[in-house]
Amino acid sequence: MAMEDGIDEVAAAAVSSLTNVLTVASDEIVSPMLINICFRMRPAFDRHESAIRIAAFGLFAGLCKFGNGVSAENFEDQVHTNLPTYVVHLNDEDYKVSEACRDSLAIVADLVDIAELTDLLENFSARPDEYDSFVRDFCPIFTQNFPRRLTAYLQAATGYFKSNWSVVRGNAAMFAGHLIASVPERRRRTVDLGSVINEIFQLLGAQNANVRSRSAKVLSYLHEL
Repeated sequence: MAMEDGIDEVAAAAVSSLTNVLTVASDEIVSPMLINICFRMRPAFDRHESAIRIAAFGLFAGLCKFGNGVSAENFEDQVHTNLPTYVVHLNDEDYKVSEACRDSLAIVADLVDIAELTDLLENFSARPDEYDSFVRDFCPIFTQNFPRRLTAYLQAATGYFKSNWSVVRGNAAMFAGHLIASVPERRRRTVDLGSVINEIFQLLGAQNANVRSRSAKVLSYLHEL
C-alpha cells in the first residue's frame, strides 16, 4: 500500500488521497476494509516526516464517520488502540502536528460520546505550555469511563518511553504518571503500577534534560501510591 511507502512524499500523498476518497465513499464500500485500513495506517502516526503524521490524523478522523457501521465494535478497539498515540502527539515537536492531532481527537471524542472530553478539547489550544495540565485533566476521564482499557493504555504509553523524540518521551511519562494517579484505590491491585513507576524512574537517567525534569515532575504526583 502506498501509504506505507518508504519515500515520505509518496506516503504523505497516499494518506491524503485516501482521506479525500473517504469524503465521497459509501459505508458499503469502506466498511469491509475499515479495520484493515486502520492496521495499515497506524505506523504513519509516528513517521519522521511531519506531513505524514498530519495526514494520518486527518485520515483517522475521516474513518470515524464509518465507526458506527457494521464494524462499530472493532473500530472502537482501534480508537482505544490509537488513543495513547493521540495523547503523546498532542504536544508534538511540530506544532502543526499537535493541531492536527487535537482536531482529529475532537472528532474521536464525538464518536465515543464523552462530553467531558469534548469540553476539554474545546479549551485546549495545543500549545506546549498547556499540555501537562491537559493530560492531568484528560486521564481521569478515561480511567473512569474505560477502566478495562487501563492496562493497554499504560503498555502503549511506556512503549513511547523509547521514542526517538525527546518531547514524546516526556509526554509519555506525563501520560503514564497521570493515568496511574487517576486509578481509584479499589482498582490499583488490578494493574501493575509498580512496574510502570519503575520505568518512569528509569527516565530520570535520560540524557535529555526535559525528559528528566518532566519524569521527576510526574513522579512527585505519585509519592502517596
